[in-house]
Amino acid sequence: MTDLVPYPWTVVLPVKVLANAKSRLAVLAGSRRADLALALASDTVAAVVACAEVARVLVVTSDATAGSRLAALGALLVPDEPGDGLNVALRHGASVASARWPGSGVAALSAPKASVGLRIVIDNCLDGVDRLLRQARRLPFAMRDRGLGYESAAILALAERLAAKLRREDPIARRVKLSKPAMASTALGGVFRRIRGYW
Repeated sequence: MTDLVPYPWTVVLPVKVLANAKSRLAVLAGSRRADLALALASDTVAAVVACAEVARVLVVTSDATAGSRLAALGALLVPDEPGDGLNVALRHGASVASARWPGSGVAALSAPKASVGLRIVIDNCLDGVDRLLRQARRLPFAMRDRGLGYESAAILALAERLAAKLRREDPIARRVKLSKPAMASTALGGVFRRIRGYW
């Protein structure tokens, strides 16, 4: 996260009061619902802060626990003064961001789909992922243990396929994943590459 990129982005992330967050997961999370919501928000902020194209993460929340944790991870905070739901919080955060940093693009992480700006950020992050994956292609062949070589080849093949899928699909609009058959065939393809001796 830096202010020195040519066109820095401010990413707005609304976070509900933790006790009311992630209502769709309430049945599964039970009494740990607030902990789960905080963990998801923390992982999100950490990932976005690490993106070089993002100048700042602006969290809109009135939850003191969430605010403290996310600020420690590098987020800037603005109170959820409207307190009237997701879309209102997003507009409030975007308004604050535009006023404070008029030269910055604004992207929202809780929108129903990725904005053009956020899509650029995602693609730029994927560029870095692709570079790392290309460097990792040596690893399956460098493993002396055959089993570890096969396992690392399977993992690498899955990572490459998921990265490619993220290029084509919108991770904000829907969960990007591989079906079980696709996972199996991709992993086997990685193993066959290891057996064949080249990627």
